[in-house]
Amino acid sequence: MATPHVKVVFEVMMCGVKTQTTMSFDTIENVLQYIGQSTPLPSIIGLDLPMTPQDFLDIDRYLCTSKGTLRELRLDMDVPVPGQYPCHRRQPVNAHSYPALVSLSVHGFVPTTLDSSFIHLTHLTLGDVYSQTPPLWRDQFLDAMKTWTSLKVLEIEEYNKMIQVPESSRLVTLPRLEILKIKDSPHWASCILPCLDLPGLRQLHTHRTFADLPWGGNMLFWVPPLGNAVTRLLHMIKGVHIEVAQDVYQPTTISTTGPDDRRVVLTASVMAPMTRWHQWQLEVLPSIMLAMANVFPQAATFNITGDFATMGKKTWTGFLKTYPELLELHIRDVGHRDGRPLFLALDQSELGPDDRVLCPSLKYISMYGVAQSRELLQEMHNALLCRSDHNLVLDHLDLYPQILAEPDSDDLLEELRSDIEDAVAVFEYKALNSY
Repeated sequence: MATPHVKVVFEVMMCGVKTQTTMSFDTIENVLQYIGQSTPLPSIIGLDLPMTPQDFLDIDRYLCTSKGTLRELRLDMDVPVPGQYPCHRRQPVNAHSYPALVSLSVHGFVPTTLDSSFIHLTHLTLGDVYSQTPPLWRDQFLDAMKTWTSLKVLEIEEYNKMIQVPESSRLVTLPRLEILKIKDSPHWASCILPCLDLPGLRQLHTHRTFADLPWGGNMLFWVPPLGNAVTRLLHMIKGVHIEVAQDVYQPTTISTTGPDDRRVVLTASVMAPMTRWHQWQLEVLPSIMLAMANVFPQAATFNITGDFATMGKKTWTGFLKTYPELLELHIRDVGHRDGRPLFLALDQSELGPDDRVLCPSLKYISMYGVAQSRELLQEMHNALLCRSDHNLVLDHLDLYPQILAEPDSDDLLEELRSDIEDAVAVFEYKALNSY
């Protein structure tokens, strides 16, 4: 028996009430047979259809009974034979024929009617455009985008068949676009993104898009003109979720706590899959954090994973000055480094009359994996006392240090932990053994 692969959402009017049913079929012919035997006659409002080249020629026949009701359509072209274009041309998907269509997902080919036939769409996905598919010129795509005035969500996946003419200063505005997702499409991004004006953008998701570096990473703000284009877009955003994959293992994420909240949460992760790029990781970690300040100086929370060998007191001081509204700082140190530099920066015992207390709103610090030491606890305590002198008290401090050798009994450790408990509202401590 063939595996069901055609998914259909039917809508039926019974006793004045509309009901919806989702079903799977082996073939589109079985769908038509089911419709012909059904009473009352159901309408197709959603269709997920893997197709062959011949199917494209007959799509209007397949959907003739549902042109006025179809709201969601997904077309998935089978992988073509190398060197053979699907039907030797880009395929027509004429949304004029489907006035109710609001969501269209097209995979495996490039529709020819990307322009005015999409004026009612709110959700569009274009992806998996294979190398055998004839490409579009960049300006063809931009001309089409000008008509997408209702579009709210645009998803681009593995779309790299585009011919780029010399750099253009033109801008295309998508006034209602709220979510833009770009995955594995560096060519599309480099052609199109610098030309977009997205005043309503709230979420930007990217994955392996901005640069194909030799070690599999990519750098959002260091690839002109993409870096400038993204920075320009982000300055317009009321709230944003950015997911920029540094490599296949560790994404960099920024997200808002509310649709109109300019405060953001940044997760900066610089772990590369190959240890020979270790030094690159260490150099780029502070750069990522400082570069983000150009876009979001009011970042509220940082979750940072990395090796902190180069993060000394001076670097931490510069970082804390860059983000004065910081509320939470969560650190996961994969190199089991000395955790003192952060608290050395926070210990402003010698604060001058013209100096400001760093991060006065800071309420939560967590550290995971830093090396256990009496000196770390002592510096934590000093920093907490210093901030207390300025009427600044942490609400929560978590410490999960790594014990790298079998510890000796040390009453001073217990005394220091007790002192820290007295200086912070909530103190959670748990040592991690690695010996």
